[in-house]
Amino acid sequence: MSTLTDVVIFIMVFIIQNAQNRDSKAIQLKLDELIVADKKARDTFIGLENLTDEELDVLDKEFKELLKNLEPGHAMHKLHQKISSEKGHRFNLAGQAGHLVGEFLSPILDNREQDSSKN
Repeated sequence: MSTLTDVVIFIMVFIIQNAQNRDSKAIQLKLDELIVADKKARDTFIGLENLTDEELDVLDKEFKELLKNLEPGHAMHKLHQKISSEKGHRFNLAGQAGHLVGEFLSPILDNREQDSSKN
């Protein structure tokens, strides 16, 4: 029974991963189409998913410099500010959740430590 369960889990993981890969490829193709359709977009951005981490870091730095030079009312500037704000908000939520989990688990862990020291 355990072996059968393991096989079923393996097959399900394989199916889910395959679906995610297909979805990711479809999204990349849609983005490539948008790049080709927009005359201002750089064609060199097609296939970015194949770049190394170092190459992506260079592009990231380039975009950060580009954002610094945009006027404050520009749509990209506003979008970047909103994304940065959202990242900060999510980070704060994760910290608060971790703190709450710690407060919830501390009495349980304290009891376990006391029980183990008695034994």
